[in-house]
Amino acid sequence: MDMEEPLSRSDKPKVSLDKRCCYFLVLLVIVLPVATGVVVWHLTQSACDKGAGSNPDGGNEASQIDGSTACPTMPGASTPTTNPTTTEASESEPWKDLRLPHNVMPIHYDITLYPDFYGDHGWFYGNETAELNVLTPTKVILIHANTMNITRTTLTYDGGENIQIENTFWYEPNQFWVVQTVAPVRAGLVKLQLQFDGSLTRAIVGFYKSTYTNSQTGEIR
Repeated sequence: MDMEEPLSRSDKPKVSLDKRCCYFLVLLVIVLPVATGVVVWHLTQSACDKGAGSNPDGGNEASQIDGSTACPTMPGASTPTTNPTTTEASESEPWKDLRLPHNVMPIHYDITLYPDFYGDHGWFYGNETAELNVLTPTKVILIHANTMNITRTTLTYDGGENIQIENTFWYEPNQFWVVQTVAPVRAGLVKLQLQFDGSLTRAIVGFYKSTYTNSQTGEIR
């Protein structure tokens, strides 16, 4: 019986690939899905833009289903958001918006403070005159204030004419002192004058009283 001798290791068939070919295949596997995704996203976005342009109401929104937009966003792209504080209620109650209204622009502030911190005292008193430019008529004037007792509020036109105030109050969530007028304030320069007092020992925030002990004399200063 004739038996064939097994192939030696040197006689086995060899398969070799060029390194450049390997690199190309790996790169192709990585790049091809990414490129395909980008192309699909651009085509979808283009279709959405065309659909938005045909909105009969003249808007630029794509049609929505179940409250979500039909147009996908590219991974990693930022999605525009709306300001949660800008609501219909803020038009009649602007103090509920975090930002000051754009129809009243501050121009100049004059502030005088009288701190009474000697001995056991811990209060301050003061007054402020804020010059404001009213761009459109308004019945609400806002100014920032926090943990202060405002004892008097007056509002006048630049020429000295008094503006009748209907109501004033502090809106704590946004730290606004709210001034509501009887009639809309005319466009132009107005002056808001405040008198106030506050504590110097309430907290280590803003204007406060601080003491130290002289190491040589033991005196508290």
